[in-house]
Amino acid sequence: MPEPADHVLVRIIDLEGDDYEQAVDAANDLGGSTAAVVEYLAHWDFGDENDNAAPYNGCLTSLRALQACPHQLHQVTYDNLDYWLQIDHGLRFYALYRAPLA
Repeated sequence: MPEPADHVLVRIIDLEGDDYEQAVDAANDLGGSTAAVVEYLAHWDFGDENDNAAPYNGCLTSLRALQACPHQLHQVTYDNLDYWLQIDHGLRFYALYRAPLA
């Protein structure tokens, strides 16, 4: 079922530069798909800890805001959670988001 565009999302992690390259290599070791990238980045998802900190550290956004960006956006289910992966290979950038757990 498609998510409402104003759905609130928590940013789990964003990587760029050399950290992005390390994530690319790790994802390639896991099969090289967007699902592999999500699997690798989801290791930084600490559940309620991410959710509780997000309002204070600027890590809340909306699906609508992500869809308005010029970067690729993929929805991937991993470990029974829906994640949104933002990718810009030209900028060497990954960002991982999910809906709050509560």
